[in-house]
Amino acid sequence: SLEIGSLTTRGPVLVYFYSRYNSNVTISNSMDISDLSYLNFRSGSTRSNTGFAFLPKQINMGITYVSRGWKLRLLSKSTQWTVSNSLIFYSGSNLIAGNPVSLLIRRSLVLPSGSSLAMKGGRLTVAGNMALSGNLTLE
Repeated sequence: SLEIGSLTTRGPVLVYFYSRYNSNVTISNSMDISDLSYLNFRSGSTRSNTGFAFLPKQINMGITYVSRGWKLRLLSKSTQWTVSNSLIFYSGSNLIAGNPVSLLIRRSLVLPSGSSLAMKGGRLTVAGNMALSGNLTLE
């Protein structure tokens, strides 16, 4: 397990969270990944459920990839999440927002077959393209 209070980058950076087997990443306070940076939740295993990322109330990120086996969960109510570029899921990855979240994606949302995005309350805004073959649940 990895616990981080705040994660902030400036300039073009590549941030990898790599999981080979079951592991947790918790970011408790804030997450501010610059527009020029890439954030990648990557899995080294073909097993499902290999990684859990618990994300904070305030999230800003550039282009973001979520590999198979990763499940993203939001920690707080009323989460403000801005993706300045694209949010790209791979088959077998999931985002679960049990609390209201305001998710703004400025470029594109890619949700292939076998992946899912579930939001209970809140708002989803995609300013660019949406490619949806997976499960999108908005309550």
